[in-house]
Amino acid sequence: MKRLDNVPTHLSRTFTGTYRLTGRVVEFDNAKTPFLKLRLSDCMGDQIAMLNLSKTTVPERIGHLDFVTASGVKCLSGQFILDEFRRASPDEVTSMDTLQSLPRVYSPVPDVFDKLVATAQSLQSECLRAFLTRVLERKDRLEAFLNAPASVNYHHAYPGGLLEHSLNVANNAVAMLRLNEPTMSRLMQETCFEPPRLYRRLHILRGWSYELTKTIFPRSPGASCSISP
Repeated sequence: MKRLDNVPTHLSRTFTGTYRLTGRVVEFDNAKTPFLKLRLSDCMGDQIAMLNLSKTTVPERIGHLDFVTASGVKCLSGQFILDEFRRASPDEVTSMDTLQSLPRVYSPVPDVFDKLVATAQSLQSECLRAFLTRVLERKDRLEAFLNAPASVNYHHAYPGGLLEHSLNVANNAVAMLRLNEPTMSRLMQETCFEPPRLYRRLHILRGWSYELTKTIFPRSPGASCSISP
């Protein structure tokens, strides 16, 4: 690996960002300087960055999928050289857009993943955005959700099938509302709530929530996918 501790400032630009830590390994450049090679991920993709271990102390207890904030320079070659690497603050995490921290690298169906993120970030309902953040960006569940099939032997029975099926359920629910009640506002369509038709809306939300619980309470092979009214 080429020497990395003397990057010309006129051939680089500064950057900073908050990501999920999804990989790290120690490497040495030609001058035998130890660097920590980091994979920093979000919904847009990955950034591979190098941290000079002889100049920067790595914070303890930063683990897989933890939120981190990194800053440094990006060379014209595309190489990221960090001068700061630390655990992200609560304010930095909450300032991220909806589903921004989901690592795209973990999705076996990236095109569907992009549609999910675009849909979530276009929502007007802050409550629905908060719901999706709490459910889908959980550190202990996000990998399972992105890779799970929707069923074992029936529909969407492949890695990423649950993601695609869940997105279809949500989009079909909104499509039905737009067809049946075209004058309803965008915000009301998203929340699927209006007192005279509360039961129908709750049933739609129940179906959406049911799909998400498959990653928490997996069913046995061959179990029925029906939802009783």
